[in-house]
Amino acid sequence: MSVNGERDSSCIITAIGFVTQAGNKQQKYEILSRTEDSADDASLWSSGLLSRRTRYLCYASENINTCAAQKPVLVNLVLADDGDHIPANHQAVYNTIDTGERALKRKVLCAKFSPRYTAPRAITKVCVYSRPRTQAPGYSHVGEINSLQIYCKQTDIGLPNNSSERSSAQIKPMLPPVSSQSSTVPDANRLYPSLPLLPPTSNSVSAYEAFATTRRGTVYRM
Repeated sequence: MSVNGERDSSCIITAIGFVTQAGNKQQKYEILSRTEDSADDASLWSSGLLSRRTRYLCYASENINTCAAQKPVLVNLVLADDGDHIPANHQAVYNTIDTGERALKRKVLCAKFSPRYTAPRAITKVCVYSRPRTQAPGYSHVGEINSLQIYCKQTDIGLPNNSSERSSAQIKPMLPPVSSQSSTVPDANRLYPSLPLLPPTSNSVSAYEAFATTRRGTVYRM
């Protein structure tokens, strides 16, 4: 593993979110705290002169060979403008997982997940660069946040070979049916769709509540 928690293509991303601090190294996720090309700070929040706030992209991943067939895996990322409609079948990542604060300014990261048994291609790496990449075979440009470039890599992973596991997963899928409201529901700790819970900080919310948001300004308490 290299800087930014780079993993090889034998791992697939199973959850994605944002944190306000990059110092917690005990949880089972990777925090993209440094840019891939220059090792500069990779905070995606533009801070003012009088205050210093940070937002870092983070994700969890599993080995392809041990990932359960019904496990949701990341298959697409879209960076939308604040106020735009969320793309179909995508989840909007609005809040940080450690404090529940707004994740990004004027932008919304939208993630699409599919059960492993239905995904022959999945995202195996997400990275932050300080400048656009002129040559990036296999990588897609997600967008620009705070003058930093977000890229993701899609890899052909094939479908699970265990036919009995695939059949069982099709009978009892983990993911709920997609609807206009449920498509943007995070898990209880605001990681999309799941990530180990961070220990609460002094300015964190008292309880990690789930929200479903279909567009800016419309929030449904679960």
